[in-house]
Amino acid sequence: MMFQPPDFELKFYTLLLRRRLRLILGTLAGCVLAALLLNMLTEPVYRATTRIEVRKEADRSPLTGEAIANYGWNSDNVALYTAAELITNRALLKDVVQALRASGNLQTEPPRTNGMRSLFVRMFGHGRAGVASATESGAAGPRTDAEVSADIDWLLGITQVKPINDTRLVQIQVDHWVPSVAKAIADTLAHRFVAYEANKRSVADMGRQEFLNRQLKELRGEIEGSERVLYSSHELGLNALEGKLRQQNETLGRMNEAYITAKTERLAVEARMKLVRSVLRDTLMAWDELPVQNETLQGLWRDLLQTRTELARAREVYRPKHPKLMILESQLQSLQDNIRAELHKAVGALESEYAMLQGRESGLQASLSQTERELRTTDDKAGKYTALESELKSKRDIYALLIAKAQELEISGDVQQALVTVVEQATLESSPVRPRPALNVAMGLIVGLTAGIGLALLLEFMRRTIKTPKDLTDVLHLPILGMIPRSQS
Repeated sequence: MMFQPPDFELKFYTLLLRRRLRLILGTLAGCVLAALLLNMLTEPVYRATTRIEVRKEADRSPLTGEAIANYGWNSDNVALYTAAELITNRALLKDVVQALRASGNLQTEPPRTNGMRSLFVRMFGHGRAGVASATESGAAGPRTDAEVSADIDWLLGITQVKPINDTRLVQIQVDHWVPSVAKAIADTLAHRFVAYEANKRSVADMGRQEFLNRQLKELRGEIEGSERVLYSSHELGLNALEGKLRQQNETLGRMNEAYITAKTERLAVEARMKLVRSVLRDTLMAWDELPVQNETLQGLWRDLLQTRTELARAREVYRPKHPKLMILESQLQSLQDNIRAELHKAVGALESEYAMLQGRESGLQASLSQTERELRTTDDKAGKYTALESELKSKRDIYALLIAKAQELEISGDVQQALVTVVEQATLESSPVRPRPALNVAMGLIVGLTAGIGLALLLEFMRRTIKTPKDLTDVLHLPILGMIPRSQS
């Protein structure tokens, strides 16, 4: 039976690492040396930190601009994170870049990089030096949009803005290899953002003030127009309309009374006229009473009664066909004819009176209709004026409110507290944040040791020599008869 050692044997790998010790140590030394060179060649980077306080502006009414309370924590967080994002907006950073360039604090390349570039130029000729001088001369002149955009990108690369949890503070960190430049950039960015927010708020306040002034002007014009309609001398005002309305109501009342009187009189005349006509149509009228009373008829009626009395007495004394009876009968017939004639005259008078009363009633009815139309028109106009006066009162109240808000906004614009303030000026950390020599050396040791061991195992894996009995069987295709143990002496 063939002997086959285990695939993973600690002793085997120990011997392997011991055999490749020089390779492992060399790799370790190379990585440590690379870490030391990195520490030596990397420009030290210093960090400047400043903080700004951001307060949330109160929500305002779109009409009056009055502040509306809103104390939700999420709204404060939104305001804080919005401010943090606005600090790095490119429009603001463009102003920061221009200010830094004007003050000489815009250094986008470390001194060691410039020194290595100069050494490279001296070693390889003047071509690159000419390019460098052209770039420097261009930097002194006007900047193109692409160069400004590159400066903004560089500034974004060295700037970190982050809100501080559970506070209203936003922290700005700037990393630069020149401590004074890092401090200048942090201070410039913070103060420019404060000025940017103050200007934006001032523009908003001016816009709000202009809006209020425009609203006041429009509202004042509407108030003056309503006042002209209500109280002008050439038009009836509300008070005059109310007086006219009362007068028309009184007139309408008197006209109604007159119309009712005229109608009653017309009906009475019509009844008398019908009675007289019915009497005249009756040929066998009993003549018990007169349907119409006037002085002539009353005289005739008295004579008729007297003649009737005399005739009745004469009939008791005289025989029929007596001359005395015939005279009295003739006299009675004459009186009846005269009464009938007077009644015909009375019918004519009644007809004239009826026509007059009917015309008067029609005229009063037409006047009533006209007065009612005028009354409705006046009442509608008075109702409109009442609504207009109520609307005018509301507009005056709104105008007074807008005046107060405009004055309040004008005063508060002078004394209002800034929403964004710099809490502290930029401060520098005591030591550079990059490079970190101890960390780099430790990483070099770890990487070198790991790389050396890995390289040793790789080389051992790639060796084509026979190392195990299995390798011998696979290569020679012969069975193994036995193994000679390693001598322990």
